[in-house]
Amino acid sequence: KEYTKKIYSPLSANVKKLTDNNLYLLKNLVSWKKNIYNNWDNIEIKSITTDKKSEIYIGERFEIKAQIYLGSLDVNDVSVILYYGELDSEENIVNAQTKEMHPLKTDGNSIITFSAFIESNTSGLFGYNIRILPKHEGLLNKRIEGLIKIG
Repeated sequence: KEYTKKIYSPLSANVKKLTDNNLYLLKNLVSWKKNIYNNWDNIEIKSITTDKKSEIYIGERFEIKAQIYLGSLDVNDVSVILYYGELDSEENIVNAQTKEMHPLKTDGNSIITFSAFIESNTSGLFGYNIRILPKHEGLLNKRIEGLIKIG
């Protein structure tokens, strides 16, 4: 029953969504995937910045920004995820959390600034990175093998 709820029901709903309207979304997804595969390697993480130092205190709220070159891809083709948390003694992120970053502006050269505000629920050393994943409403699984950028 749980397998049906977690796997079959979402899969069935996605197949219906893809095949409605004379296969419109499915055709769009196929075209989108071709474009993503052809242009994924052009994505560059130019910078990731914050005004906070590596040590934080409980309740602090701050912004993290990432400048990303998307080349010929559109801002709606990607999902930029902030991956963050406290650091252990070897500077590995532990008790990680994730948050979707949102586009703020472009510089006119396909470099988009993404931003996320976070509030600390711990104090101590803090670390973060970002993950860029492909994004399309027709994708059931948000991860496509070989298509992830980490910075």
